[in-house]
Amino acid sequence: MRFPFMPTPTRLLAAGMAVVLTSSLFAQATDETQPTELPTNLPPGFQLPPQLARIAYWDRNVWTVSASLRFNSASPSISFGNLGSIPYLRGIPGADQGSIDRGYDDGGVLSDDYRVDELLDDGTPFTSPNTRYAGNEGNGLFVGDYLSYTPGQTRYWRYLNQDQIVGNQVAMHLYSASSAGGSMPGIEDSSPIGFDLQMTRRALRLSERTEINLALGIGLSTIKARNSGSVVSNLEVMTDLYDIYGTAPSEVTTFPSYGPLRDGNGNIIRENGVETTVPLQDVTANRSFSTFANAAVIDGDWELKGAYYALRLGPQLRSHLTESFAISVGAGVGGAYVGTDFTSTETISSYFGGNRVLFGTVGVRDVANHSEYIFGFYGEATAEYWLTPRTALTAGVLYEGMGDYEQVVRGRTAKVELGSGLVARIGITTRF
Repeated sequence: MRFPFMPTPTRLLAAGMAVVLTSSLFAQATDETQPTELPTNLPPGFQLPPQLARIAYWDRNVWTVSASLRFNSASPSISFGNLGSIPYLRGIPGADQGSIDRGYDDGGVLSDDYRVDELLDDGTPFTSPNTRYAGNEGNGLFVGDYLSYTPGQTRYWRYLNQDQIVGNQVAMHLYSASSAGGSMPGIEDSSPIGFDLQMTRRALRLSERTEINLALGIGLSTIKARNSGSVVSNLEVMTDLYDIYGTAPSEVTTFPSYGPLRDGNGNIIRENGVETTVPLQDVTANRSFSTFANAAVIDGDWELKGAYYALRLGPQLRSHLTESFAISVGAGVGGAYVGTDFTSTETISSYFGGNRVLFGTVGVRDVANHSEYIFGFYGEATAEYWLTPRTALTAGVLYEGMGDYEQVVRGRTAKVELGSGLVARIGITTRF
């Protein structure tokens, strides 16, 4: 995840490493040992002995900057919880909205009106409610045997499962799911390798070889975990019951439906000349909501990915055991600024232990961003091999202790425990 007020992390740290390396290489081509200004009463061409020149160089240059690769011994622990929450995906207006099209997960009820062939040539309806008619095909020709339009009923409806027929009614449903506490461990896939920058400034010189510094450091590490599978959830069902005006169909049917029109000899005059539609109530106020515990199986995929800046600030003690070898130790306050994206993809795969024929998959994909600062502490120990008074190769360990945080997307949780662990660092340091 990119932080809005910071450059891309890899660019930031790569630039820092480039600065350190460039300055270190430049140092090899310059005379680092001799001060630029010497007392005026010294003989021409006088040079300080190497040890004194090194001390003089250290006296003048109080800053160091280090660029390192960091190798994390432990990765964040991530777990996903409260899984299996899918909202209703369709908005079905209530009875107060009158006769309009209503689409359900397992059926549909459309509004009805006079058909074109129920109108005279001047546009006036000629049919009566609850009757049948021969369709007007123009020029005084009326053909067929059709069901006329009746206010309060519709000839246009559909259902997908025969068990939706309940007596002389049909049940239309919307499905959703609420979490029953399903959880999954995150399969961690973070890279153990990161980048680290540290800058120090001398605060106090204790002796020719020992100093106390103030250290400021920042490291970059990634966070990534994912898992997929199935969890059990509560099935939430919205049911609208519509009255059927006639004999309820014995098999799944889409209306309107038609049969052939025949003459007195049984010959087919028109393939769809006789309407066999069973009309349906076009608006119902008979709506209910039900919850069925553990009646849904949710197939899902959950992923958390991002990065964190490990920040630290504290005192550091550096001591040169020899002219070329030094050690430094430090401790202080720290923490991490984290930024992660939580992606959840869930679909209902089983209803009441079986399958339902639906118009589409009942599922949802959610994505949420999250960032926050987590406080902690650190301790460090580093060995330094000074190739020149300016440049050193470094290797050391860093102990970071951090807290945890929780990210939420539509009720689902991703708990991230950054925890505590050792970080190995290998890099280069330059003094300026």
